[in-house]
Amino acid sequence: METKRKGKKRLAVIDFETDPFLENRIPVPFAWDFYNGDGHFSHWETKAWEKPGECERKLVNLLHNITDSYVIYAHNGGKFDFLYIIDALEGRIKIINGRIVEAFLDIHTLRDSYAILPIPLSASGEKQDIDYRLMERDVRENHKDEIMRYLLADTEALFKLVSAFVDEFGDRLTIGGTAMRELKKFHEYETLSPAMDSQYRQFYYGGRCQCFETGIINTRVEGYDINSSYPDTMKNKIHPMGAECLVKGRIEPKTAFVVWTGANNGAVPVRFPDRLDFTVEDSKDTPKGAFYSTIHEFEAGLETGTIKPRKVLETYNFYQVGSFDDFIDHFYTSRLKAKAEGDKFHEIFYKLILNSAYGKFAQNPENFQDSIILPDGEVPPIVDENEPEKNYAPVVKHQNFIIWGRPSPIKRYLNVATAASITGGSRATLLRGLSAANRPLYCDTDSILCNGFSGTIDSKRLGGWKHEFTGEQIAIAGKKLYAVMGEKDGEFTCLKMASKGVKLNPLAIFYIAKGDTVEAPNPIPTFKLDGKHVFTPRKIKRTA
Repeated sequence: METKRKGKKRLAVIDFETDPFLENRIPVPFAWDFYNGDGHFSHWETKAWEKPGECERKLVNLLHNITDSYVIYAHNGGKFDFLYIIDALEGRIKIINGRIVEAFLDIHTLRDSYAILPIPLSASGEKQDIDYRLMERDVRENHKDEIMRYLLADTEALFKLVSAFVDEFGDRLTIGGTAMRELKKFHEYETLSPAMDSQYRQFYYGGRCQCFETGIINTRVEGYDINSSYPDTMKNKIHPMGAECLVKGRIEPKTAFVVWTGANNGAVPVRFPDRLDFTVEDSKDTPKGAFYSTIHEFEAGLETGTIKPRKVLETYNFYQVGSFDDFIDHFYTSRLKAKAEGDKFHEIFYKLILNSAYGKFAQNPENFQDSIILPDGEVPPIVDENEPEKNYAPVVKHQNFIIWGRPSPIKRYLNVATAASITGGSRATLLRGLSAANRPLYCDTDSILCNGFSGTIDSKRLGGWKHEFTGEQIAIAGKKLYAVMGEKDGEFTCLKMASKGVKLNPLAIFYIAKGDTVEAPNPIPTFKLDGKHVFTPRKIKRTA
């Protein structure tokens, strides 16, 4: 019998083709391809729907019989492909937000490439097109050659993309971790204790998303975006880079956060248990009787007249502060160079690096878990007999296996103060833009939809405002639920829309905006780790 080699792992990718998505039909795999850069190992299962699991078993058998050890990527594998072969996995398993990011099958490591490249594969410019109706059960045998060409082209495209990423950044698990590793090559920062994290986390909020008006509005709609808002803030504003601070009662040159009372005219957010609210007008109406703001927003509020403080209660003044200019300069310049050279892959990589570091600073390890997957009937070893809460407990029960989890003993805080300052700095830029907007209608993180704009337009400058489009009508039904209509190339069409979490067309958004309820069937099932599949049709109503 040939010995399996467990040395340095090679790179490979896999992909399944399944029945097209159809409401209330679980898509069954009928073909797969394994590609390692040298050749393809493929399989086509005729009448796969009559032989549940057979197509998947043949891929598992192939992986068991391959003697070289591989790191095998699948794009969105942790939410799709890997779940078809989950009962073949065993041992340590890394799950982040319900996604299998890493798992093990025999001598191979399985990775979800979406964790390092959170983009559709089509964004790389390498993915081919196909009419998915050709994959329906009653016709696909007639189109086998075309479908297999499409499948093999997909695996080759993914292999090229992942290989380029690994060549550039090494063997990394997530884009956030990759970005932080690159940032540390340019800048030092201090990590926090749990107590410090708790103290500074009260100043950490996300991006600003707000409907200023709702319904169907017939007016000129100008769309404006900030050019690389977060990278601009990281470079051009000062942030805490240390752990220690001195709490005082006045604003000083190294002040990062301000606790104050007074009037707020849409400048700063307030966190309630169920929402983030920018419309609280006076500090007496906040849960803590005061506003908790970054210095960036506080200064922008004073500048725009949207903050009228009565008293500064506390300021947090950090000993170690700075900007991330070298990191941003390197990757922003590299991205522009890649774009000019038509290097789509590296243009994508550098953009992801630029936009991923700030959020990683805010990671909260309190809910991190160590997980293992074992066949039903097997139990993990006891870690600590005296403290049962440190031991593994069942988290997911499947008919063939159990996923066990325990609180991760390593709780690595980074620096949420840095993340709070960066996100606050970007909201400050947006606030200044809103102050320059005539009749703001909607904003989201780094963009404004309004009737007009008196600010400076400079699309080439990092952090500059750029004009995207001019529309004639907008339907606003809620946060991340809108559609802008206008003329383009001689036709009245949708210029921009958002419908996060549900697939809608512009007409449906207009119905919702005027007060109707729209039923949105979902042909794509949610795959559960316990083997269940859930279709979640939704009834969408106006939420603002």
